[in-house]
Amino acid sequence: TEKVKGKVKNSFDTKLENQKKEHNLELSQFQAEINFLKSKENYKFTKLHEKRFEIMESTYQLINEVLNILHRYVNPIKMIENGKNFLENENFLQKEFLRKHADFTLYYNNNRYYFDSATKIIIDNFLDEIRAIYDSYSEKHFYEQMNERPDREIMMKAAQAFKNIELKIKPVKEDIESKFAEILEN
Repeated sequence: TEKVKGKVKNSFDTKLENQKKEHNLELSQFQAEINFLKSKENYKFTKLHEKRFEIMESTYQLINEVLNILHRYVNPIKMIENGKNFLENENFLQKEFLRKHADFTLYYNNNRYYFDSATKIIIDNFLDEIRAIYDSYSEKHFYEQMNERPDREIMMKAAQAFKNIELKIKPVKEDIESKFAEILEN
């Protein structure tokens, strides 16, 4: 019986070792597959963050460009280029603003999904304030194009448009900068 027990034990031990080898091999293959998928996902995640940073950089640049041209357009003291009169200069600045604003809006709308909800709200607020300031000033410009003198209320709104850049846009831009810095730090 001892001999039979030894043979049975030896047979089970051999089968057990074979099973362990098979399972170890399967576990190694499974671990290799998991590592491959993990590295593939890490690569995608890294590429996503690179794309987000690229979009943030371009968005910030466009924000500055739009703000700069709006500032030039609504500024009561303007530098007029040689060969242009005041109205031609106003028309040029208006067209430049509308072009830059359209470029920014298109870019932002096409890449909006890269931003979190809080950042979208801040940028949307920036766009709303920019539009309001533009509308306040462009009414005066419209009357000047028609060779009509704008009334006092329109002139006051146009003058306030320049002040609103500092009062309304600057805090929103600072919020955008803070939000972008927060994203970059994470």
